[in-house]
Amino acid sequence: IARAIQTQAVQGDRPMADVDLLVQPRDAQRAEQVLESLGFSEQYANWKHQVFVPAVQTVHRGLGEHAQNYIKIELHQRIVEILPLRTTEVTQIVLGSRTHPGLNAYPSNSALIAHLLIHAAGSMAYRALRLLHLHDIALVCSRMSASDWNELLRLGRDPDGLWWALPPLR
Repeated sequence: IARAIQTQAVQGDRPMADVDLLVQPRDAQRAEQVLESLGFSEQYANWKHQVFVPAVQTVHRGLGEHAQNYIKIELHQRIVEILPLRTTEVTQIVLGSRTHPGLNAYPSNSALIAHLLIHAAGSMAYRALRLLHLHDIALVCSRMSASDWNELLRLGRDPDGLWWALPPLR
């Protein structure tokens, strides 16, 4: 997410504490091996992701995210949130149908905003929404065209719909 959003911002404008990597489940073990070969080790895993940290963990003494803090890597096999009505997954929306080895861009602005909205909705459900979530959503919304919004509405016709997108958008 950070890479996509920072293309519109001056480098350093958006603080970040981690890098999110989405891998196919069949590639998870290889991704773990690559991270370990780069000096990262798994700190913990939960229902959402595995968190890898570098061997050297420098931390700025101030509160919050800081450029001098070490960067964690979160390894995801799916993009999912536990929401009040049900667990909701948007992995296929974010991945799209054409993936290739290496870094893949979001298939569209609609996929990017869906990703941001699902995380914001999940954070809202647990009273953990941050201004940074809303800032990211505002940045992407400002560059969305009418066709991007129409695509997002088409995604909402899925049986699960996008019922969770309204609260963060409001």
